[in-house]
Amino acid sequence: MELTLSADGRITRGPSLINPQSSSVYRAAADGALRALRQTAPFDVPQGFPGGAYRPTFNTERACRNR
Repeated sequence: MELTLSADGRITRGPSLINPQSSSVYRAAADGALRALRQTAPFDVPQGFPGGAYRPTFNTERACRNR
């Protein structure tokens, strides 16, 4: 995933997937991660946060463990 944040923690571009896969399982997990990012914004950022492009990662193995 990639997104751009402003200095106040708002999403100004994205989030978008990088090298998305076509499997239904991947798509369901990716859609959930994208939705979570959108719903969480604006992010609580420290004073002086410069903003910019970020690539958060979603670790499916860790997130789906014991399910």
